[in-house]
Amino acid sequence: MRFWMCLLIGTLFHAGVWGLAGTIRGTAYDVDGRVVRDARVLLMVDYVKQREQQTGQAGEFRFDGLAPGRYEVQIKKGRMFIFQNTVILEKAEQDTVIYAVLPIARMTDRWGVSTRLPEGVKKLAPVNSPPVVGGEVELAAPIEVVRMPYPAEALSQGIEGQVALFARITVDGTLSDAIVLSSPHEILTKAVLDSLPKARYRPMRLNGHPVACGIDLLVEFRLTEPAGLAN
Repeated sequence: MRFWMCLLIGTLFHAGVWGLAGTIRGTAYDVDGRVVRDARVLLMVDYVKQREQQTGQAGEFRFDGLAPGRYEVQIKKGRMFIFQNTVILEKAEQDTVIYAVLPIARMTDRWGVSTRLPEGVKKLAPVNSPPVVGGEVELAAPIEVVRMPYPAEALSQGIEGQVALFARITVDGTLSDAIVLSSPHEILTKAVLDSLPKARYRPMRLNGHPVACGIDLLVEFRLTEPAGLAN
């Protein structure tokens, strides 16, 4: 009897019946920073779909009651590339937020040029050249860490929070085309955008050549209580 009670309690805990299970939530955006409604969101485990939903009117999605483990989140809509992100829930009650940016898919077109083969001329057999092996990627890495002061106006008003951006690391290592995904206040937004030109990265390299890549950037502004007021 004790064994079955323990088994039942363990099952309820694993399933999150007591509210101790994790959450994966977020918002889908396009590259202009606008929310994407009615996008298909899949929650996968080992390439097997576990749940599915569509983003809401504000581009939001949410999966509750998740046991600790490794999950894949896939988002797709129409002519947009699939967004995919791996999330690891390490403990119960973990709340993970995803900022999903869906780029536009490239289109496909086909052109053809044809004419009549002259008399006495034979078609050459196609020559199959060996494939060029590639796919060697070196991730971008920060060279100069931006040290921005806490905005005086935000400090005087007690404003704190996290600014989320999507930007592009160019081949020369600078940040460009920044899109603000979320921010608690415009003062913090301006402070981050003003500091971006100071950032320098070693660009991503593909097969030894520098290439541009996207980057999700989270800037946390946090205020701590004076020592005498700390709880």
